[in-house]
Amino acid sequence: MANDTEYQAEALTICQEFEAADWEALLIGESEYETQRSLSSGFFLSNPNLL
Repeated sequence: MANDTEYQAEALTICQEFEAADWEALLIGESEYETQRSLSSGFFLSNPNLL
């Protein structure tokens, strides 16, 4: 596989096709992680008017 140029070209094409979706998933995941981190840090618990 490592020396198969046709396989390598196809793998690269597949990666390029999913590039935008991969970035979108990463950004959504990071956003959800940061939200959960903020909620669990107690920031919102000590500032109930922000909820």
